[in-house]
Amino acid sequence: MLGPLHQTTLLLAAHGSTEDDRPRKAGEWLTHALREKALFGEVRCCFYKHDPPMHNALESCQGRQIVILPLLMSAGFFAEKVFPKALGLGEAPLENLPASFHLEQREILYAQPLGLHAGMTQLVIQSARQCLEDYPFPRRVDLKDACIALVGHGTTRHSKSRQSAEKVVEALLKQENACHDAKAFFIEEPPLVTEILEWKTTSDHLVVVPFMMADGPHAIEDIPLALGEPTQRVKHCMTLQRPTWRNPTQRSGKHIWVAPPIGRCQQLPSVVIDHVQQLVSSPIP
Repeated sequence: MLGPLHQTTLLLAAHGSTEDDRPRKAGEWLTHALREKALFGEVRCCFYKHDPPMHNALESCQGRQIVILPLLMSAGFFAEKVFPKALGLGEAPLENLPASFHLEQREILYAQPLGLHAGMTQLVIQSARQCLEDYPFPRRVDLKDACIALVGHGTTRHSKSRQSAEKVVEALLKQENACHDAKAFFIEEPPLVTEILEWKTTSDHLVVVPFMMADGPHAIEDIPLALGEPTQRVKHCMTLQRPTWRNPTQRSGKHIWVAPPIGRCQQLPSVVIDHVQQLVSSPIP
């Protein structure tokens, strides 16, 4: 069990991208927002594919008690193997999270990925609802009359990669009047994003919510392309840093909105704080 938050260093561990700078900016935005809360002794961010890198991130932390929070939407390959190894926590996969370590007289808690927090369901609802409110065409649509297609990354390398998205969908379907219907789709495993266009729903209003931490290539390129946007247009919009999807666009008899990724929700810092507070107040097995 760690001490109070004001004695704790929070180290945000993000994936990043070598193809786009937006994932780095998303991590920096969250870091800055948490620093402004002035709850932690220190808030830092490191990246697997950006600077500052993970391999020396712990050395730069000032505190003697550190919470490492993987900014990932699911458990699995990166959360359990890639990130811990890159951070110097050992070669063996961390299959049971959270996990605690004592390194060089410092107490370190490696947390569960942020995407496993129960508050993610509400963030998905807020993101989809805000998207419909921001783009009320051809008329304002209430979320209870629209379907949510939640898009996770997914991978055949690890069975846990899809579980968090599927749990959010289960929670959406149980919550009365949250939305008309909901289903999970994935970038790298079935059902694929392209299958959103084939989804048989009784509503012709559909909001695609990227269950991702940043507006990187998966969110702003792969999803629009899978939904039928021409490659040349998407590439051109990315170069100009303009939206790669027009809300709403009519495809397959549906009006389709694409919301910003969950990692860009303004309420995300509050979820991070609750996630960490729950961890530091609970004994680790």
